[in-house]
Amino acid sequence: MTTLGNTARMSLLDRISQGQSPKQRAISETMAALKRHHFSTIHDKMVNAELGALLESISEELRREPEANIAEDFPTLTPRGEVIRGGRIVIITGKSGVGKTRTVEHALRSRPELAGYGTEDDPMEVLPVVAPAPFSLKSLGHEVLRRTGYPIHRDIRETQVWPIVMARLREIGTRILWIDEAQHGDEIRDPEMAQKVKNTFKRILQDREHPVWLILSGTPELSRFAQTDASLQRRIRQVRLGSLSFPSHTGLIKGLITRCIEVCHGLSIGADLMEDETAGRILHAAKGQFGTAVEFVQDAIRECLARNEAVLSVRHFAEVYAARMGVNDPDRNVFLTRHWDAIVVETALYDGSDDEAGFHAEDRVRRVRKGADE
Repeated sequence: MTTLGNTARMSLLDRISQGQSPKQRAISETMAALKRHHFSTIHDKMVNAELGALLESISEELRREPEANIAEDFPTLTPRGEVIRGGRIVIITGKSGVGKTRTVEHALRSRPELAGYGTEDDPMEVLPVVAPAPFSLKSLGHEVLRRTGYPIHRDIRETQVWPIVMARLREIGTRILWIDEAQHGDEIRDPEMAQKVKNTFKRILQDREHPVWLILSGTPELSRFAQTDASLQRRIRQVRLGSLSFPSHTGLIKGLITRCIEVCHGLSIGADLMEDETAGRILHAAKGQFGTAVEFVQDAIRECLARNEAVLSVRHFAEVYAARMGVNDPDRNVFLTRHWDAIVVETALYDGSDDEAGFHAEDRVRRVRKGADE
């Protein structure tokens, strides 16, 4: 019998596994294997090409004379008069759900030059960080230090944190700093603070002792944040990950379903899933974003396995959509209604139709305000 003390010492995964039936554990293992599988698209080629260019830039810059020999009177020149370019930036943008993070992660893990990235023996030459929200120079600095394993025992002031960050990056040998969700920088409303962030980026790019290269990934607003600084902009190369559309990407969605089924032994594909219109429904439900489409297929497979069924069908997608959007009306379900392309998926989660007494949100706000005024 497991005591409370023994249970508390078990990991969360072990405690969940202990409470699962053999069927539930089998489903979890299948889904874990499915989620480890990477489904390549043209986006992978685009990101990998720019990552290759970034690595070439590092190679070219690090082959120069040691920065310590630079004449003090000309801090941007080597002793031979060469201009020190420093680090560069790759910006990767796309709408939410397009698959930015997974694409960059896969590209980094696939490069032989970055062997060890993401493993227990990670040399930390590439440091991935998720931009904090709300975003500030201070909070970003703290997050970078935390990811490096730097012990933070007190709150470090904004003016002090980035010198510590730069020293820490030199200490552990980080050459590439990947900031995901970097569009949070565009949310800074104080122009002076926004410029401080950009100046700090330029500072780590141009560090004479240890220049660092940047990968910034986020939604399209990230481009707007970066374009307002001319000196920063000239160091940028950008990759825009586009959306999918029907019927142009019908074959891609069918191929995705087929590859997922290949990973899940014992399942087969229903004939209704191979219809072009079904691909269109999936694309519409995913708002044209490949990453979201992958999630729909994975969730539909989990639904199929949970029901002990061996054939994946449109019905499983309909059940997933209903659960995601809280939709019980078949006429509002992308996978059940005849007029699926007329559904506005962006507002399907909450469209105001389920408000108490039939009032829309705006009406309810007016009623609350009116009552307060009275």
